[in-house]
Amino acid sequence: STLTSLFGMLPLMIMPGVGSEIYRGLATVIVGGMLISAIFTLVLFPSLLRLGEKSPHDNSQQNNNVEDLHAEEVKPSLQANIG
Repeated sequence: STLTSLFGMLPLMIMPGVGSEIYRGLATVIVGGMLISAIFTLVLFPSLLRLGEKSPHDNSQQNNNVEDLHAEEVKPSLQANIG
């Protein structure tokens, strides 16, 4: 839909004619805004999401540490209940 809107506005930007001065500025703003938003959506946002991702290696180390801490907390409480 972005491409169809851009191609629909191109004739307004390019074609000279009576009254085109008014529509040429409007079409330029619309085409520029849609190009910027398409670039943000297709390039910038996925790049930012990749930077924010954690690698599986980092998660496995973190999960092991949490499990070790949890195991250490559970053992004394089980011994207290048994003894």
